[in-house]
Amino acid sequence: MDPAFYQIVMEWLLAKADAIIVLCVYALGFYVLSLFLAEPSQSTKEENFSKVHTDKTLFYKEFNLEIGYFLLNLFITSFFITFISATLALIVLPAIAPHRIFALEIQSWPYEIQFALGLLMADIAFFVPHWLVHRFMWRFHAIHHAAKELRWLTSIRLHPVDAIMFSACGYVISYFIGFDGQAVLMAITVHNIYNFFVHTNINLAYPAPVRYIFVSPNYHRWHHATDKAAVNKNIATMFSFLDLICGSYYHPEGKLPKSYGIARSSLEGALPKTFWAQVFYPFRIRRKPAAKKTNQN
Repeated sequence: MDPAFYQIVMEWLLAKADAIIVLCVYALGFYVLSLFLAEPSQSTKEENFSKVHTDKTLFYKEFNLEIGYFLLNLFITSFFITFISATLALIVLPAIAPHRIFALEIQSWPYEIQFALGLLMADIAFFVPHWLVHRFMWRFHAIHHAAKELRWLTSIRLHPVDAIMFSACGYVISYFIGFDGQAVLMAITVHNIYNFFVHTNINLAYPAPVRYIFVSPNYHRWHHATDKAAVNKNIATMFSFLDLICGSYYHPEGKLPKSYGIARSSLEGALPKTFWAQVFYPFRIRRKPAAKKTNQN
């Protein structure tokens, strides 16, 4: 067999091993952080630097479910994401926009400016598909919102179709703007880590005016709340001013949501609890409820 084939396989395996090692480092880091936090008071008030949910071990109630999505996306979904990204980068996008907007200008800027704008670009590239899946692909994205408690691992609790949508849309946005290079790769890495952070089991809100600039864990909790007023709010992951601009900002000061997950009144309120049933759930054909028969005299 061609030695190049073995090289490709080894590079793929090493990439997966790196991802698992990084996940383990995050797990240890966030667990150590939790050891320094006060136990939850079962109140719905903002009490900085305390836990929101009881968290005595790494293996919480939905850990097996959420680690399952990580492994599924790592070993299977990544194939599709790589293929779609390569097709977009080598065939589709160069034919549409051979001269990328601002590409040369951005590369001539200082590293620090590229990094700062890269963070903003990464959040915009996340904001747009996030807004889209809430309105047009909710049956897929509902799996992410089904979590009853927010943990750092909830950030990667994504249906494969959801993950592909985020990756493809984000790549298209960054391509057209012209962002690439080491500074932007570092910015994307920091943005991904921050996404883990805002899903952590920590009661933490930022004071004004910082709360109107950056997303805090408590700010993002309202995005996962069952409260009607919070539906489709707080779309941004890092910069809350994007929500202010788009009219999707919602952060009642001093309060925490009473519950998290999906409202029972919605069709996804009865989302299956087992892993594979959830994966295939969005593809099920919806059946309209049968009309009630009435006796007519």
